[in-house]
Amino acid sequence: MTAAQILIMPGRRLAVSMGLGAVLVAGFVSMVLLAPGDALFRSPLELKSSFWTQFVTGAGAYLIGALVWSLRPRDLAAMLFALSGLATLMFTFAAGINNSVAVPLPEWAQILFVLLNAGGASLFGMVMIVLFLVYPVRLAHWQLWTGLVVAGFGIWTLVGLTFLFQGSTMVQTITFVEMIGICVVVALQIRATAGMPRERAIAWWLGLSVLLGAGPFIALVAVPSTLGYGALIPAPIAFIFFLLIYIGLAVGLTRYRLFQLGEWAFQILFYTIGAALLLVLDAVLLLTLPLNQGPAFGLSIFIIAIAYLPLRDWIGRHVLRRDASSTEELFGAVVDVAFEPVAEQRAAAWQHLFRRHFLVLECEAGDAGVSGPEIREDGLALALPPMKGLPGLILRYPWDGRGLFAPRHRDTAFQLMRLMHQAEESRVAYDRGMQEERTRIARDMHDNIGSQLLSALHSRSGPRKDVLIRETLTDLRDIINNAGGDEASLGEALADLRAETAERAEVAGLALDWRSEIAEDVQMSPQAIYALRSVIREAVSNAIKYAGARRVGVTVTQVNGSLDVTLTDDGKGFDPHTIIPGNGLKNIADRIAGLGGTSSIGSGAAGTTIAAQVPIPAVSGGKRKVEA
Repeated sequence: MTAAQILIMPGRRLAVSMGLGAVLVAGFVSMVLLAPGDALFRSPLELKSSFWTQFVTGAGAYLIGALVWSLRPRDLAAMLFALSGLATLMFTFAAGINNSVAVPLPEWAQILFVLLNAGGASLFGMVMIVLFLVYPVRLAHWQLWTGLVVAGFGIWTLVGLTFLFQGSTMVQTITFVEMIGICVVVALQIRATAGMPRERAIAWWLGLSVLLGAGPFIALVAVPSTLGYGALIPAPIAFIFFLLIYIGLAVGLTRYRLFQLGEWAFQILFYTIGAALLLVLDAVLLLTLPLNQGPAFGLSIFIIAIAYLPLRDWIGRHVLRRDASSTEELFGAVVDVAFEPVAEQRAAAWQHLFRRHFLVLECEAGDAGVSGPEIREDGLALALPPMKGLPGLILRYPWDGRGLFAPRHRDTAFQLMRLMHQAEESRVAYDRGMQEERTRIARDMHDNIGSQLLSALHSRSGPRKDVLIRETLTDLRDIINNAGGDEASLGEALADLRAETAERAEVAGLALDWRSEIAEDVQMSPQAIYALRSVIREAVSNAIKYAGARRVGVTVTQVNGSLDVTLTDDGKGFDPHTIIPGNGLKNIADRIAGLGGTSSIGSGAAGTTIAAQVPIPAVSGGKRKVEA
C-alpha cells in the first residue's frame, strides 16, 4: 500500500498524525529515562502539576491541529494550523521536561530542550501570522509577506537562540513582536472581508481566539520579561490559554455554526472586557484608596454593574440586533399581506415584508421541499417554505450583504409565518362569513320577499295589498339586519303563517289542507322560525306558479323531539332525476340542512311532496292540534 493510499481516508490521516505525535513524545520521554545519574525512578503521578498542564496543552493543540488537517488535507490553512499545533507541542513539552522533571539530564539534552522551547514559541508566532495572511481570505501579495515573515523572524530567532544562554530575553521580545504582527494581520483580514459576511465572521472569531489564547501569555509572561521584570504568573499556567486558540481556530476552520461565530465573538469580547475592567478597577482602587481587598473588589463589581453592563447591553442591541422593523410594524405588515385581495399582490407584499425586515439583497422563489425556515450557505441564505396562496422564498445577503442569518432570525421568520397563518385563517373566515351572508340575503329575498310580493300582486283588495307590502318591507328590514332576539312560540308563528297561506291559496284559487300538531310550549329561535316559514312559503309559491295544482297541503307534527314538515300539492309534478333544481328547491334543502335537519323531494304524476325533519328542543305540556 502506497503512502497516498494510506492517507486517502481522514481516519487514516488522523491515525498517522497521532502516531507521529506519539513518536515525538516518546523521544522526549526516552531522553529523560535514559539520562545518566543516581536519581530514583519517579512515578508520573509524582510529577509537578505544571508538567501536566504543559503536557495537556501541547498534546491537545497537536491533536486538534491533526484532526482539522485530516479533514482538510489539501487546504493550506489547515496545514498551517496543524504545523502550529506541532510548534505548540514542541515549546510546551520541552518546557515541561526541562523545568518540571527532577531527573539529571546531560548538558546537550538540556540545551536541546531550551532551544526547542524558544524555537517552538517563535515558530508558533510565525505560523499564525502566515495563517492569517491566507485565511479566511488571501491578502494581497500574501506570498511576498510570507517570505518576509519567515525570513525576518527566522533570522531574528536564530540570532536570539545564539544569545539565549547569555541571559538574553530576545526570544521573549520576538514573541511579543509576533503577537503584534498577528493583531495587525487580523485587522487587515477584517478590513479585507468587508462585504463578505461569512469571511468577516470567521476573521472576528479567529482573531478573538488568538487574542484570548496568546494574549495572556504575551501580557503576563513575555512583556514583563522583555522589560526586565519577572513573569506575573508562571509560564505553565499561561500555557493553558493556548488551548483556547486551537479550539477557536478549529471551529473557524471547519466553519462549524458559521452563522453564529460573529455573535459569539462579540459576546465573548464583551465578557472579556468586563472581566479585564473588573481586575483593573480592583487594582486601581487598592492603589489609590485606603481600602482592603474585599471592599475594593466589591466596589469594582458595583461600578461594573452600573456602568459597564448597561453600556454593553446598549452596544449589543445596536451591533447584534439589526431588525429593521418593530414588532408593531411586523404585525401590521402581516395583516396587510393576509387581507390583500389580489393573489399576485399578496405574494409581492409577502416578499416585500421580508426584504424590508432583513434588508436582503436577493429574494427569489424557493423550492417546495422545505418544511420550515432553514439557514443555508453558512448563514448567507434563509429558505422559507410555501404557504397557502404564498410562494416559498430564498432570502440571500441580509442587511445589505453585511451580515449572516442566525438562529434568532430563523425563529423570527417562523413567528412571522405562524402569524401569517393565523391572519390567513381570519381572512378566510371573514370571506366565508361574507359569502354566507350574501347567500342568506339572496335566499331570503327569493323565498320570502318574492312570495309576499306575489301575494300582494294577486290581491284584489287595495287595503290588503297595502298590508302585504308593509309586511314585505318589515321582512326586508329583518333580512338586511338578520334580526335576532329571544326564542318565540312556534305555535303562534305557525298560526300567522297558516292565515297568510290560506289567503294566498284563496287568491290563487287553491284549496288549502293545513294540519299542525305540536306542543303548546315549543320555543324556537327567530332564525329557526324564519327558516321554516321560508320553506313553507317557497313550497306554496312553487305550487301556485308552476304546478297547476288545485289543492295544496301543509302538515306540521311533533314526533319524538323533532318537527316533521310535509308539503304536498296535486299538480303536474316533475321528474326529480332530470330537472335542474332552481334556487327555490335548493334554498329549501339548504335551510333545512342549516337547522340540522334532513329533507327529501318526491314528484310524479300525482303531484309533489316535500318532506323535512327538523330537531327541536325538549318540550313539556300537551299538544295543540290545528286543522284547516
